[in-house]
Amino acid sequence: MPASPRFDDGHHAHGPDRDHSHSNGHGRPKAPPPPPRPKRLSITERLRDTLNHVRRDSSVSAQRRASASSAPPKQSPIPRIRQWLDTCNADHARHCSGQGDDDIATWRPVYLVDAVDRCLVLAKPTDRYTALSYVWGADRADDGPDAASQLLTTNVDAFQLSLPDKSIPRTMLDAIWLSKKLGVRHIWIDRLCIVHDDPVDKADHVQHMAYVFANAYLTIVAAHGHVNTGLVALDPRRLPRSPRAASRDHDDLLSASRWNTRAWTMQERLYSRRAVFLFEDAVTWECHCDLWQASTASSVLRGKRTECSSRQSPAAHGFQHAPWPDMDEYARIVMDYSARKLTLVDDSLAALQGTMYVLSHIFDGGFVYAMPVMFLDIALLWRPQATIRRRAFSHPPFLPSWSWLGWWFDAIPVDLSLWRAACDYVDDASLSSPRAHSSRPQPSHSFRIRPRPAPP
Repeated sequence: MPASPRFDDGHHAHGPDRDHSHSNGHGRPKAPPPPPRPKRLSITERLRDTLNHVRRDSSVSAQRRASASSAPPKQSPIPRIRQWLDTCNADHARHCSGQGDDDIATWRPVYLVDAVDRCLVLAKPTDRYTALSYVWGADRADDGPDAASQLLTTNVDAFQLSLPDKSIPRTMLDAIWLSKKLGVRHIWIDRLCIVHDDPVDKADHVQHMAYVFANAYLTIVAAHGHVNTGLVALDPRRLPRSPRAASRDHDDLLSASRWNTRAWTMQERLYSRRAVFLFEDAVTWECHCDLWQASTASSVLRGKRTECSSRQSPAAHGFQHAPWPDMDEYARIVMDYSARKLTLVDDSLAALQGTMYVLSHIFDGGFVYAMPVMFLDIALLWRPQATIRRRAFSHPPFLPSWSWLGWWFDAIPVDLSLWRAACDYVDDASLSSPRAHSSRPQPSHSFRIRPRPAPP
């Protein structure tokens, strides 16, 4: 671009073209002409000047980006997950890893996926396996896998020869790959390990779902996206959306995750002894005893928990529940579940059935429509906090209106303050436990209900 006229210093007056003529007849030299005024730029020229500056700046930015791209790529999270797994195994012993005789005696899955040979196998009681927890897409019919990628009575033999990789959703394939990378040969995935058109097999798995995840060596949580998104946090070539995305707190990431709003995933998180959470831009670890997440230096950080959260909850001993019928604990579970979402309303009871089955060993009489039989009078004292809607099943048996489970609470938990205030537990050390001679750890006290007196 030519130099701007404002940089002209006027020295041309002393050059060979100097004017010696006289303008008047009196012999006076003619006054030198005034210096030329700077030329005013037109709008077009000013725009062109600005555009050239922008182009030069863009060129510099491009050079900087090229320099940054030559830096070492983001590290794979696989070594970090292995480090967490090794640390948990070394420091937490059976609190998190299980794999003892008591665990083998509990319910185990029938089928597992062999992550090495990529086929379905009959599970052995001693098989170590991971379990995948994930969510469907917004429209299950469109986003969900078709019949070719689910286990049916007609394709069990074919699955045992080879899995149909082309039909299996991305998240499941990534989880199989991750399990292999972590050195765990087998993985449990509901779509591939439950015979979906066998009502007996399906009902058996639904009832014992808590045992599936409690007995898993590790739960892989696809906390971002849906079944076809894939575990994007495993890709070391993928850059975070923002510098802060990968450094957010685990609890903040979890509260913003769609995975944490679904009804089916509640019991999967509740009973998993340890889980690795794969968000969009972060990978975190939550186990029975601790909480870890990675810093920018890819180091292991100790979480908020300074000691084991509960030292009496291996799978065969009631998981994370108290050894007595704790209505306050069940109230917290119900409030959490009531605010969660379901794609199919007919799954309302099934998605909670695994939890109720475990608690039925503690609550005498079990549950009827998610209401504890031994405290049915207290359980009827639930209240909505906002407008509620009836859950309309597509077929009988329908949910009764007197159960909280018969209503949609639309993300606002049911009010169970009366459940939590209606009774106290009485410490009575003189009562003997019927399982006093069991080899399992027993609480030093037994408990019974004492209703609070009504105010005068």
